[in-house]
Amino acid sequence: MKIFFLISLFCLHAHSQIEEFEKKCLAGDGLSCAKAAYHFKKTDTLMAYQFYKKGCELKDESACFNMNSYDPKDVYFKKVDRAIAPHSHKIRTCYIPQVKGKKYSAMQFKENFYTADFKFPIDPEGNAFKIDVKTGLDKKFIDCAKNVLTSIKYPRPEGFVPTYQFQMQFSAFE
Repeated sequence: MKIFFLISLFCLHAHSQIEEFEKKCLAGDGLSCAKAAYHFKKTDTLMAYQFYKKGCELKDESACFNMNSYDPKDVYFKKVDRAIAPHSHKIRTCYIPQVKGKKYSAMQFKENFYTADFKFPIDPEGNAFKIDVKTGLDKKFIDCAKNVLTSIKYPRPEGFVPTYQFQMQFSAFE
């Protein structure tokens, strides 16, 4: 019980400390931006990068040094991940299992999992185009998924035309 209390107390203190760094960063303290970034480094690399960038803009050397350790393409793709995440359920609704309600043996069960590999470039305006979908699912699924992906507004890439790739798995028993 005492250990749980101490851990809870430590977590509350750390959370309030991060909030304090964030407030000071927004008020123009570059070192506080770097400290806030450090707390996000393992859990949210995009947030860490954004705090390092803000700290660097405020002329904090440690923030600039750490910001430069991030690959701009990796940071960009994390932003794309976040743009797609709220729409993944729409792609899932494109998949309507043909076998819903039927009973299958264990062998058939293994055969009723499907994968869809998506790959597409993103233009300078933040639009997906030339979407390639590799899957064993039908054309209706592919067309629907492409419509969802083209409806998303992606972050604008800076200085390159990225090609984004991701995979989704579907089950006939969803």
